[in-house]
Amino acid sequence: MEVDIAMEINQDATRCGCQSDTISVNPMPPRTTAQVKHPSKGFFTIGYQSHSVESLIRSLNAHGVEILMDVRQNPVSRKAGFSKHRLQNAVVEAGIEYQHSPDLGTPPRIRKMYQNSGDLPAVLVAYEKHISANPEPLKLLAHLAATRIVCLLCLEKDHNMCHRGVIARKLCEMTKWKPIHLA
Repeated sequence: MEVDIAMEINQDATRCGCQSDTISVNPMPPRTTAQVKHPSKGFFTIGYQSHSVESLIRSLNAHGVEILMDVRQNPVSRKAGFSKHRLQNAVVEAGIEYQHSPDLGTPPRIRKMYQNSGDLPAVLVAYEKHISANPEPLKLLAHLAATRIVCLLCLEKDHNMCHRGVIARKLCEMTKWKPIHLA
């Protein structure tokens, strides 16, 4: 059974454009059935704006998240503990895998557009066009979320005010899954 799954993962990864014919998965501590609240055909998203690192980890653990997918292009933060290495260390110590997907982040030209205009709806439309023209990172995310419990992370508390919401919507269009946006 495990061999069949690995072969399927490798074949799917090749179709999604992975450069390698294997996917490395770090072993994670086992979780009990009571701990896991996997969204049926879905995934989670969360913004860290109103969280401490500790409260973020509590929320992830309460929902059985196996992988925290950081979708910031540049995973730095002025908020203590939320820059890449400190966040990664804390999350891994809590038994959750951390992955950074800069290809799902907001490109500099779109960030600059927001800095110059402050027009969030236009910026989110520009990001949606960007991600639609570059679907490979979404395909890889869909592949990962098909076998693991994934939560997308970015800053904004409200996913409607963030590119994370666009990613969630596009992933739903591809997969017909339902996102669960954590507070």
